[in-house]
Amino acid sequence: MSFAASQASKGSFAHVAENPYLFGVASFSTLGGLLFGYDQGVVSGVITMESFAARFPRVFTDSGFKGWFVSTLLLG
Repeated sequence: MSFAASQASKGSFAHVAENPYLFGVASFSTLGGLLFGYDQGVVSGVITMESFAARFPRVFTDSGFKGWFVSTLLLG
């Protein structure tokens, strides 16, 4: 059996589990994606609240300003 065939039959998760650097990078990037998605869900929920619209009427009415506001929140 060739080297490529033995590597292909092993599975991709086995490669990640064997290499601690690759496992760390994969774990870190997965956590970053999870937290970014959670943050976007929270921001989208806040943007649609009536109390938010009463306090920040320009963000609620102006779509360009709303886009700037959301991107600024996601940067921080």
